[in-house]
Amino acid sequence: MKFHQRERADLAKLMLELGPEAPTSLEGWSVQDLAVHLYLREHRPDAALGMFLTPFARHTERTARRVSADLGFEGVVEAWAAGPPKLLKPVDARMNTAENFIHHEDVRRAQHGWQPRALPEDAQQALLTPLKTIGAMLVSPSTAPVIAYPSGLPRVVLHDQRGVARAGDDVVRIRGNVGEILLHLFGRQSQGLDLEGNVHGLRLRKL
Repeated sequence: MKFHQRERADLAKLMLELGPEAPTSLEGWSVQDLAVHLYLREHRPDAALGMFLTPFARHTERTARRVSADLGFEGVVEAWAAGPPKLLKPVDARMNTAENFIHHEDVRRAQHGWQPRALPEDAQQALLTPLKTIGAMLVSPSTAPVIAYPSGLPRVVLHDQRGVARAGDDVVRIRGNVGEILLHLFGRQSQGLDLEGNVHGLRLRKL
């Protein structure tokens, strides 16, 4: 089982163990809210539009209520845990490696006594890809070059490659575990990161 698949299975198991009313690290979101979000994103892309585009928000809210009523909490989680629809399976890893990891941590880190995970090598390698792609998009508003130094992995120039060479003293350097770097770029709480250089030049785009 690949990392994104393990994260799906482990997150589904954790959500069922905690129940729908358990908190997440997302302000105002319960585990129920997160489960419905995950389901809509893959199974009702028409409703998922409202997560990003205000004119569709009411449709998203109505669909979320209907799905919750029809399937119930356990049904929503189990349907999502079964994997994406057939048409999305070829892009499952690309679409869900960061998504499943970030939301797994959203649930884990909202619980009392949580501890950072020691990710195995294959997990770190898997997270390197979204760090390069989604990470670059997330730091695109930055006013300084941004380089990530994930522990044990190659450095990743996230923003302004030419500026790195031209203004070395102006560079923002982020050092730490790849998962923690991703969490930081997604605006989540992170552990054990070192930010060096022109940290005021780091700007993050909200998704």
